[in-house]
Formats: sequence, structure tokens, C-alpha cells
Amino acid sequence: MGFKSCIKPVNGLVTTEELIYKTSLSWCAAMQITCVLLVVLTVRTIAPSYVNRVNHPNYRLPRSLWPTQYDLEILPFIGYPDSNFTYQGQVYIEIECVERTNVITLHAKDLHILVDYTYVEEKDNGENINIVQQKTYPEVDFYTTTLQSPLYENHTYLMYVKFTGYLTEGLAGFYRSSYEDKVTKETRCGNGLLKAKVDNPERKSFLMLGLSSQLESNCSRFENKYEPRIEELKTTTTARWLAVTQFEATDARRAFPCFDEPEYKARFKISIGRLKTYRSISNMPLLTTEPMKGRPDWTLDHFQTSERMSTYLVAFIVSDMEYHISDNSDSRVMFRIWARRDAINQTNYASQVGPMVLDYFENYFRVHYPLPKQDMVAIPDFNAGAMENWGLITYREAMLLYDPEMSSVSNKHSVVSVISHELAHQWFGNLVTMKWWSDLWLNEGFATYVAILGVHQVYPQWNCLQSEAVENLLNVFTFDSLVSSHSVSAKIGHPNEIGQIFDTISYKKGALLLRMMNFFLSEEVFRNGLTNYLGEHRYQNAEQDDLWYQLSSEAHKAGVLADDMSVKKIMDTWTLQTGYPLVTVFRDYQSGAVMVTQKRYLSYQTDDVQHYSTVEDGPCWLIPITYTVDSEANFENTRPRDWLSCSQRTLEIPSAANSSEWVIFNINVADVLLDIESFQPTLSSG
Repeated sequence: MGFKSCIKPVNGLVTTEELIYKTSLSWCAAMQITCVLLVVLTVRTIAPSYVNRVNHPNYRLPRSLWPTQYDLEILPFIGYPDSNFTYQGQVYIEIECVERTNVITLHAKDLHILVDYTYVEEKDNGENINIVQQKTYPEVDFYTTTLQSPLYENHTYLMYVKFTGYLTEGLAGFYRSSYEDKVTKETRCGNGLLKAKVDNPERKSFLMLGLSSQLESNCSRFENKYEPRIEELKTTTTARWLAVTQFEATDARRAFPCFDEPEYKARFKISIGRLKTYRSISNMPLLTTEPMKGRPDWTLDHFQTSERMSTYLVAFIVSDMEYHISDNSDSRVMFRIWARRDAINQTNYASQVGPMVLDYFENYFRVHYPLPKQDMVAIPDFNAGAMENWGLITYREAMLLYDPEMSSVSNKHSVVSVISHELAHQWFGNLVTMKWWSDLWLNEGFATYVAILGVHQVYPQWNCLQSEAVENLLNVFTFDSLVSSHSVSAKIGHPNEIGQIFDTISYKKGALLLRMMNFFLSEEVFRNGLTNYLGEHRYQNAEQDDLWYQLSSEAHKAGVLADDMSVKKIMDTWTLQTGYPLVTVFRDYQSGAVMVTQKRYLSYQTDDVQHYSTVEDGPCWLIPITYTVDSEANFENTRPRDWLSCSQRTLEIPSAANSSEWVIFNINVADVLLDIESFQPTLSSG
């Protein structure tokens, strides 16, 4: 164990002989002693010890094999003085073959694959399939296994891979984090590391950490004989380490070999090895715990098998954190908030609002939360604001913890907003997941939109339905008026481009478009369509066209849209092209007619861009036209009175209002078009 954990990770394949040789040399160098190694090397031609970088023609996985279940066991070495932050792992992957092939392609990055242990067998009869070659392709993070005989359609196979890795500080994959423990402190007695309890300053007691009984006795005598000198010893805050995961978008491959694309959903049965003084948690509740053979101070936790989910939603944590169980959650869903022990008193607020928001979403979507528990964990070192891992949401501490005596109202709003956003993902993103990252906005746009509804449910007095819409709109107007902006449904080439679309367009413009749909379809039609969409694609993947189909079906059933109009026809103009339209209204006061035109708005326009945004074949949107006049003053009816289409380019509305009435367009969509001339007397008197 200790020897293997000395080796630094290199993306590639190693044999058992190499692992023994390298780790032994590493240990000898660390101990500053001379070692004589007697290693018998076996010459083999079918499993090269290391494969140099090889170009691969495609960055997407082949579609011939699909995983159905992972049995994953992880053993991270943290929590004791000589920890060097490595981990061991093994995974059994159950694979269905849909197209004949003799190559299994997985994702793996920065892992040691112990190729001597890899094997593939047919599940039904246990027949072993010989391995010819194993390779890595670092440019695309591929690890391939070439077989002597092919895998056949409609057959199920088992693949076993053993590996080691390193808990980096990169905040991605399976990484290490730390915090300073303010409850206990460490000091040194001679060559020994001691833990002094600071909660009882009148009488210091010491507990040895991994030291011999002789040293413990010596330090006890030191304490008794030199009590005054103990106060002069340098005292430092204790560093507490934890191992945590962050897999979105493409970092599950850093933790274990897998099919690391969102469409490859599977069930996960996870087991975590840990020191007895630590705890482990994962997506599902703990099933059983057993002692680890050969490791008297270690325990192996087995978790329940998950529902089908994508690899980027898998999560597991090993730490000595504490948790607070919510009193607000019902008996069906256990709700726990985790934090370091000196911050556990700041979890009360999250434990109150979390279950309230979860209950609201269950009612709003008319779909039950499918898991038996929901953990929310405050991580000291965390790159994102939060991550929606199914059943185990991780947060930056500032996004989950709230101290009523110290935190501001703004902090309170941030915490409930982020909690609402991540809980919304449990349906949009987790229960139903996009097929590929091009439709990221289906996850993030929906979570942003319905998060506002969740906050409004808890704090209606905050008026966040209006304030958040205005804030989102202003941000989108700034970002999306640039030539460099991108469409909501963005084309993704290499996976390295995925991170670029976690931005204002995917989150806030996506949310605004959903709000617009809610207005022109009506609340009832919109919610019915969402419920049908979630029910039809639960535990599966979907594209935006799948959502458009369900919404169109409900709209036609309710008579909200004409037969020749569909949600796809409307929304493709908003999601597949970049930018937004500037709608201009011309009013003829003598005839009462109104002319409405559109063109793309750009904050900076060169001559060629200006031409492109105004010509007949330039960008065009199918725009719902809503308005009210002085005699009606109806600001509640958001159903379109007409549509500005691409075929017309100009919409004429005859007799919209008489010359003495004002007209306001674009009702309740924050950016209001109003008739300045009619409002001039009112504006002047104001």
C-alpha cells in the first residue's frame, strides 16, 4: 500500500513489474537508503508497459458499446500523518454491445492503468476474451483495449480495470481539499506530533497521532515536569484534509476509467475505503459497512446502487465533516447539510429552505424527487459556486453557509438562490439530461429560470420574479449585443470548448427564453409540457426538439397555437442563431395603424455587420407581439395578439388605438416599448 502510493501519476499504462520497480525506487529515495532490488521482468508482446502519445481521429466515443452499470471501489489515502494523497481503485463495467466491435474505448486521464489486471468476459457464461493490446490517446483522453475476438450485438460483457491515481489540488476530478480546524490545535513534543485540546485551556491534555507508546510516555513526562514550558511551545492550527469530487463537464475520467459523455447513462454501485475516524458519502444512502481485510484501522462503505445517471453527476467525499439533519424534510427524503465542525452552526438556514424548495419543485413539476436522500456539502476549496451531483450537491462554503449574526441580507439571498438552482437541476439535468453539451442551456437555463420560482415561493416579499428578470435581461443585452456572442444551442467541437459556454447566454438568456415561452403559451400549457417531457425522458437523455414536441402538443391541445405554428418553429429562431432583435414600432396617429419591424441589435457595428443586420436575408426572429392600450390597461394578458414573422419582416396592425390613447408593447417582458408621444403629457407632468 505505502509503496504503491509513492508513485506520481502519469497518464499511461504500467505493468505490475514496473509498478513494483518504480514505487520501490521512489520509497528508497524518500528513505535516503540504498536498496538492492531483485525483480523478475516478464517479456510480453500483448500488453505494452507504456504507450507514447498517439493521434486519434475522433474526440467522441464510438457508439458500438453502452455501459449499463459500474461497480466502483475507491480507496483514498488521506487522514493520517504520512498521507501522500494517492488512491487505489478498481471498476467493473457492465457493457452492452449494440454494434459488433473488437475495441473497447473508455475515457481515462492522469491515471495509472494496471494492465496486468485488466480483463474482459462475457457476462452470461463467464468466457474470457483475450486482450491483444491496450493503448492511451492523451490528446482525446482515450484508453482503448483491443480484443482477439469481437464483441457481438445484443450481448452483455464485463470489463475489469484496476488503477491508481493522485489527489491533486486542481479542484477537478477526484481532488483534495483542506481546512483549518479551530476546535483542536497541534503542537510538538520533541519529535512527536501532538494534538492539544483548546476547548479546555485550564488543563491541556494530549493525544498522540500515530506515535509509539514510548514517545507518548516521554511526552507525558515532559508535560508533567515542564508544565510552564508547554505554554511557550509554538501552536499551529490543525490542517484537516478531505477528498472530494468535481466531475462536470469532463473530469470523471480523472477519477476512474469510464464512458465520460452525458449520453452514456448507467447505474453506479460505489464502495469507498476510509479510516475509521473519517466518513464517506456518495450519491446514494449508505447500505453496509465492513472492516477492510489487512487494514485494521480502515472501513469499507458500500452504497446503494444509483438510478441511471451520467458520469459527470457521480460524486463521493471522504472527510471528517459533521452534518445537520433538517427538521423540515419529510420522512421520504432525508435532508442533510454537511460542513466542517466549527461551521456546523451555520447550516441551519440551508436545512430550513432546502426542503421547502424541494417540496415546491415536486409540486411544480408534478414529478417526485426520485432519490431517498439529499446531501448538501460545504467544501472549503471549490471552483464553481455549486455542483448539482444527484443526491450529493457540493457548494462553495459562501454559497451554503449562513450566520444570522454575521451574514448580510445579500448573503441570505445568494444562499437560497444557489440552493434553488441546484435543486432544480435534480430534475432538469439529472433526471433528464442533455445528449451532448450543445444543449447545456436545457440544464442551466431551466435551473436559472425555475430557481427564481423557488426563491419566490420561500420569499414572495422579495419580488424576485420581477427583479431577477430585469437583471438577467440587462446582462443578456450587454453580452449578446456583441458580434462575438454565440447561440443558446451552441455547437461544440473539441470537449475543451465545453467550458466556454457556461456563461450568460446558457444561463440567463436561456432563462429569459423560457420565461417568454411561459408567457406566450400560458402557465398551464407550459407546466403540462414540462411534466410530459420529464415523464417521457426520465432517466434518459433528450434534445431541445424533444421539449419543443411536448410543449407544442400541449399548445395545440389547448388551442394556444395555430395548427401551422409550433414551438420548434418559434424557438429555433431564438436558440439556433446568435443575438436578439431590436423591434421598432411606427405609429400613424391619423389612421391608428401601427407598423412593427425588426433587425438584429449590435452595440458596435462595422459597415459589413451593419449591412448584414439590416438586409432582407439577415437574422430574423419569430416574435410574439403583445400590447395594451389606454382604454384596456391590461398588463396580465401575455398571450400574443400577433406574430412578427420572417416572411413578413414588417407587421402592420390596423386600428391598434385611437390618437388620444397610449400604447405599450411587450407586456411584462421588462423591456417595454411605449409610445413616447402619447405619454409626453404624463411624462412632463411627472
